[in-house]
This record gives sequence, structure tokens and C-alpha cells, in this order.
Amino acid sequence: MTINLDKNAEKKLKKELKNILVQANVICGDRLDGGTIFGMLGLDTAIFQNKKDKNKTYLKDFISESPMYYFFNQQLSEFIRQHNEYDKDAETKKLSDLKGLEDINDVVDNLVTDFKSLPWSYSLLLFLDDSLTESFKGMSAINVTDKRISFIKVNETFCKNFPQIKKRKIGLFVSDETAIKIDNYCIQIFEDG
Repeated sequence: MTINLDKNAEKKLKKELKNILVQANVICGDRLDGGTIFGMLGLDTAIFQNKKDKNKTYLKDFISESPMYYFFNQQLSEFIRQHNEYDKDAETKKLSDLKGLEDINDVVDNLVTDFKSLPWSYSLLLFLDDSLTESFKGMSAINVTDKRISFIKVNETFCKNFPQIKKRKIGLFVSDETAIKIDNYCIQIFEDG
């Protein structure tokens, strides 16, 4: 189920979101100033006025009690951090002063388009150790529980679909070595949300 906003609700959302983002500030080079985007907390109520709206219930189940605030905040924060660096001494800037975010109308259009495309599909991959892989030699893919969990033999096509997967060292430190090895096996779990 994708998010279905009627034209009036979408127009209202874009107008309200633009009014908030025009006032939004970025602090320390790469952090949204929460006080300047606080108005996003009211977007859910403004857009989904019917308490029994299926979109509202669905979004609360998958995202949070304040789905629009959480989603828009996360999307903007991720973009800002990818393109800017933390600097505790950086001056406060308007969101629209940052490269790639100059046109607030474009920012709003992109955010609302992304929002309407929810839910997204996620895939969790659990790679089996080399010693376990030996036990499964010769087996092909197996789908379990309505194709939400799969046991997969890794091949070149799989590697092309997941090119950035790296092995982890200690904690979150990433190794230069890829986690994917052709002819090894992994368990893939799909989830929408």
C-alpha cells in the first residue's frame, strides 16, 4: 500500500512544509535545528484530519507516532550530513543556504514524492560463514514464508545488486574486504516499512 494523498491534502502538505522549511536552520554545519522544524509535528494532524484515516494508522504502525515529522526530519538530516561536515564553531545557516537545498520548492516536492512512495522495501542479509557454506554445497535458492525469507546461493547477479556490502571488523568499523563471496550462501529477509 503506497501513501495515497488526495490533491488537496498534497497541496496543503506542500504549503505547510514549505512554510516550515523556509524558517529552518542548520547548526554546527550539518545538524537541523530542531526548534526551527518543530512545526512539522503538526503536519500529521493538519493533513490527516480524519482520526480513522488508513494512511495515518498505517504510517504510525510503520514509522512513529509522528510519521511526517520523523520521515521529513530523517530525510533532510541524512542529505545534510552526506553533503556537509560537522563543525561545532560553524555559524547557524538557513537550510536554503546549503548546496543542493537552495530551492525550497524543489526540496518540498522531493520530500513529498518520497513520502508518497512509502512503504519502502528493505532487505536484511545474513551471510553464512565459509565453514557453514561447505554444508550447503550443491543446494540452490529456497524461499520460505511467502518469499519474505530466502536462502540464497550468491552469484554474479546477486553481487551486482548489492555492490556496497562490506565485512565488519569490531563494532561498526568496516573492512575493505567485501562480505559477498560467489558460491557462498546467505539468508535474505524482506520487510516493507
